[in-house]
Parts: sequence; structure tokens; C-alpha cells
Amino acid sequence: MRIIINESQYRQIIESESNERLLEISVDEFLSAENVIFKNYKKKGYQGIRLVGNLTFYSNNWKDFYRLFEHVIEIDGNLDLINTNVMSLGNLESVSGYVDLRYCDSLIDLGKLKKVGGSLDLSKTKIDNLGNLEYVGHYLQLSESKIEDLSVLKFVGGDVNLWGVKNFKSIGDLEEVGGYLTLSDTKIKSLNNLRKVGKYLDLDFTNIKTLGYLEYVGGNLYISYCNELESFGELKYVGGGLSMRNTPLSKMMSVEEIKNKIEVNDKIML
Repeated sequence: MRIIINESQYRQIIESESNERLLEISVDEFLSAENVIFKNYKKKGYQGIRLVGNLTFYSNNWKDFYRLFEHVIEIDGNLDLINTNVMSLGNLESVSGYVDLRYCDSLIDLGKLKKVGGSLDLSKTKIDNLGNLEYVGHYLQLSESKIEDLSVLKFVGGDVNLWGVKNFKSIGDLEEVGGYLTLSDTKIKSLNNLRKVGKYLDLDFTNIKTLGYLEYVGGNLYISYCNELESFGELKYVGGGLSMRNTPLSKMMSVEEIKNKIEVNDKIML
């Protein structure tokens, strides 16, 4: 149910002086008087708007998303824009819940978005990088997108799904993934700053030369048919099995030599 407020009631919402950077208002109140809010909130010294609640525009193509995200900086809730004509998230910096942007054919970039507390779904979009995004609290869904690199993203709390992403080249600044990470058959050449993967890591058929700073893999590690792989780097622990068929490493080291270097909790397949 939408709450209807008039201009007088709106003025009461922002009448008191505040040192806060953002005007905090519920989604229902905002949607009932957004034109009045856009016109007046900066006069009270606010620099933007913080919405509390879930913002949903499922399959909506009439909304002026450019104007909306010019003013909305934070959302304490979920953001559902699936199958809309949104082009950019503009000045939006953080969303505490999930962000669903599936089938957004017009999406160009994520604007200033830095943090998503829940999941981020960019399936079947044309976006090719994540811009300023640094943190995703749950899973990151990128299947059948045009993503080429993860830019400055450092942390993903759940799985990273890159199924059907043909031109993926770099994991960027990624340091930790809480779930699984599948990079097989991609064009990556380095793991850059990656240090931890909570579940399995699949690197089969890639051209990496070393596992670099990677120290921990919670599940299975797949590095078979990595024809240029010559070093385990800093790897210390594999919680599952290790599959490394047809790599230079499999010819350089025996199973015992590998076990002396790395704690592997299941089978090692050379």
C-alpha cells in the first residue's frame, strides 16, 4: 500500500535541521511525493537521499531512472530493476540488500555503486565492467553478460557465476570469494591479488603461470590443462582434492612433494 502525503506533510519531514549528508525517507513516502522532494531537499543542506525499504520497478520502462539515481545515494533495502530500460545507477553508492539488473539491455554502467550488501545479478546484460564496485555480500551472477573484468571489486561473500561469459579477461582487484569461483576456459592470465576462495576454484584450460598470492581454497582446486602453470605460488591449503593433469607442475613434482608443500585433504590427481 502506498502512503500519500501532501507538500505540507513533506515539509514536516525535512523541517528540522540536520547534520546528516543524506535525507532519510521511506520508499513509500518517497514515491508518493518524489517531485516535491527532488525540488526541496537540497535547500535544507542535504546532498542526497537515503531510501529505507525495497525499491521495485520490475519490467518498468516509463520511469525516469536518470533523474531517480541523480538524487538517491543509498538504499537500505533491495533494488529490483529487472527487465527495465535503466542505463546507469548514477550517483547511487550503496544498497544494503540485493540488486537485480537481469535483462536490462540498456545498462551501460553501475555509476558510483561501491557496495551491495546482498547479491548482485547482471545476467544477460551488455555491461562489460563493474566500475567502482568494491563489495558484494552474497553471490555475484554474471552469466551470459559482456563482462570482461571485475575492476576494483575486492570481496564477494558467495559464488561468482561466469557461465557463458566469452570475453572475460581479468579478475581485477579481487581478493576473496566466499563461495565457488569458476574461471575455466576464460582468457585470464593471472590471479592478481586473489588470496582466498571459500569453496572450489576451477582454473582448467586457462593460461595462468602461477597461483600467485592465493593461499586458501576451501573445496576442490582444478588446474588441469593449464599449459603454462609452473608455480603454486603462496598456496598452503586445499580443503578438497587437487586436479592438475597435463600441466608443467604435474611433471615437475610428485604427489609426496606436493603434500610436503601444501595441505590437501583429498586426492591429488596428476
